[in-house]
Amino acid sequence: MNRNRHGAALALTVLLLAMMMTMVGALLFPAVMDRRLSRNAVRIHQALAAAESGTEVVVAGWGRTDAQLAAGTGAGARATWSFDGTLATGWYRGQVRRLNDRLFLIVAEGFSSDSVARQRVGLLVLADTASVVSRAGWVRLP
Repeated sequence: MNRNRHGAALALTVLLLAMMMTMVGALLFPAVMDRRLSRNAVRIHQALAAAESGTEVVVAGWGRTDAQLAAGTGAGARATWSFDGTLATGWYRGQVRRLNDRLFLIVAEGFSSDSVARQRVGLLVLADTASVVSRAGWVRLP
């Protein structure tokens, strides 16, 4: 009883290699997906931080923005601004829109450093008048 078993070793080797490759692929897939998810989370946080800093820049320099909008036609006047510098945290652009005499809408759009992720932040600002004492007496600021 002589059986010809010359091809059995080759078939068994190919089967074992296929099983090992499947196991390696199954182990690498979660690691690759975790890396991608982490990178995307960093991009989203960069874009959100850029958008929030965009609104803060407008509020910090409010006198200039308000003066630009006061020259407009009242409600619906706009001022557009952007910062396209290359920062590690991202960049932003946005718009200030006058809704009525005292109410403004600031919308900032922030992007990650590689411009893949985008976040949008809106801020309503109620401009209140203030009075200041000067040498000429009380002055009401618009």
